[in-house]
Amino acid sequence: MRSSLISILLAIVTFSSTSSWANEISKTEYFTSIKSLPICRFVYNSVEPWHECYGLHDYGNGNKYFGDWVHNRPEGWGIRIDEEFSFFHIGQFFNGEENGYGLSGYLSEHSSFYLGTYEQGNREGWFTIFSSDGTKSVGQFVDDERHGIWLKTNAEGKEYLYEYKRGEQVFPPIIYKAQCFQIEGCMPKLYPRAP
Repeated sequence: MRSSLISILLAIVTFSSTSSWANEISKTEYFTSIKSLPICRFVYNSVEPWHECYGLHDYGNGNKYFGDWVHNRPEGWGIRIDEEFSFFHIGQFFNGEENGYGLSGYLSEHSSFYLGTYEQGNREGWFTIFSSDGTKSVGQFVDDERHGIWLKTNAEGKEYLYEYKRGEQVFPPIIYKAQCFQIEGCMPKLYPRAP
């Protein structure tokens, strides 16, 4: 099921990016200033490099990449799929690694999707995590680990704040409502901890 879903996704992307479609789109007034990269040769090999083109490469181990190539590496916008682990990443690449804005996750029943910024293949900066159980978490990653204050909203809309330090959750988090700091004599109220 997952491999057929991945195959369908790759087919849609491949057919929608054919040169005839690109030529028709480029004739419209909105797209006249956009220059698309040429399509890479059909078969990837290490003798003749893929440079400043876009194409689909099957690594043979369940990994596939479709997108921009520079100096034989994924660079620019692309899609990377790992069929063995049902993992995907859609976004920006640099030097063959996720770098810049992106969406990644696992295609499974109990999966999470990560939307944010990447640096050299690691999550770095602000992220929103969407989980299959309906929860949404917003916070920051440092060196691919949760760090700082995270806001988790469950499916019913209840909000909980968590504090992380280099991937480890801090117990108990001492987080106060911001309004209380501005009112003299106000007793700060702790946010409830999620069950």
